[in-house]
Amino acid sequence: MIGEPPVPLPSVCAGLFFRGVLPAFEDYLKFDQGAQKILGSMEGEVWFTNRDGLSACLRFENGKAFWSEVPEGKPKAHLDLGSEANTVRFIRGGVAIPRLKGGFLRPVFLSKLLRLFLRFQKYLKPPAKALQDPEFRTLHVRLALAVALFSLAEIGREDAWARKMLESCPNGTINFRVEGEDLTASIEKAPGGLYPRRGADACLEADAEVIFASSKVAMEILTQKSDSHAAVALGGIRVEGLVPLADGINHVLDRVARYLPS
Repeated sequence: MIGEPPVPLPSVCAGLFFRGVLPAFEDYLKFDQGAQKILGSMEGEVWFTNRDGLSACLRFENGKAFWSEVPEGKPKAHLDLGSEANTVRFIRGGVAIPRLKGGFLRPVFLSKLLRLFLRFQKYLKPPAKALQDPEFRTLHVRLALAVALFSLAEIGREDAWARKMLESCPNGTINFRVEGEDLTASIEKAPGGLYPRRGADACLEADAEVIFASSKVAMEILTQKSDSHAAVALGGIRVEGLVPLADGINHVLDRVARYLPS
């Protein structure tokens, strides 16, 4: 086993915005009524790029958001995050202003996009008071889990330490769910990599399951405020099925928080 790098790799961290964070916008628009109200009848595509060739697109259509790596049509706006360092600052909440390269003549579209992102950020990095609301906390966990699993797939491809860890992990599908709540996501470990799913696409018959006792426990684990091994010992997490698969995935999942600190 190779040693874990002392700090996250900037190139991997930059990629997480495009292929880890932005895909969670689909769940955000699906479950948050406030975001749906902001979006209204607005439709169109937003193209995100950076100077290193990373790219992703969000398409808004029929009140929903759809993520893809490239635009399907002509985007209404194009936001360029600039250098790799600037992209990392942006994803970590530092001072990093994207450059608008298209969309100057669509002020209403841009205004709604900004409001959507500010609200989205509030769910991903919420104030402590907001987490006292059970509905807010559930959506926070839903989005945090989506970001974590999509980021896990990206880290599994691009991070040498994670790839080495996954070599010894058996293939199979693992479900993550919260006890007593309609909150499920899964990730499949296959020879070609890691493939996340959530909601109706989550696998119901998995090889292993990680079951959180409550949304509060899930939140604390996903944001690294609690230790997963201690939570297992205390009954906050229950692991069923193929334990080596669950252990291997959870070990790499811990690395996500080093790239995306809450």
